[in-house]
Amino acid sequence: MNPPTEIPLILGGHSFISQLGNDPPASELEQLRIVESCLDHGIRWIDTTYQPERVALGRVLHTLGRRAEASILAWNFFTDFAPGDPVGQASYYRPEHIDIILEQLRTSYVDCLVVVPLTDPEKNQQQAELALAWQKRGYARWLGLGVEDMANSKHVATIFRRSEA
Repeated sequence: MNPPTEIPLILGGHSFISQLGNDPPASELEQLRIVESCLDHGIRWIDTTYQPERVALGRVLHTLGRRAEASILAWNFFTDFAPGDPVGQASYYRPEHIDIILEQLRTSYVDCLVVVPLTDPEKNQQQAELALAWQKRGYARWLGLGVEDMANSKHVATIFRRSEA
């Protein structure tokens, strides 16, 4: 096995779906080979923005028995979809979401839990507080902020900074 790469490469979970990645979609065997090759070549970070990406990665890492070698990013997108369907939008994190994410990934933690702030400041605060609580419980090692709209992101970033104090 190769040592981790010095080049900061990340495997995009879109490699598992046709809407934003492979067309036609990668088969389960192709998904397994993609992840295995990345891990064998020192590419450890894997981004799973969408729910089907989390399910695919969870299945592959479980099959390979190599979860400990991967660093996983997970986002607040909870729409299930098939090839050709719309991918859906980000959702506010709710208390049950961490269990869904961990079950889909077949793991007890994610390395980076990404929060995409939306338009409701109160719900953004609630999801930021949930993410911080999940991090304190060990369900997420790091927290990230997915910036689609700077106006919505400033408040969540402020909550994250206050928690560091």
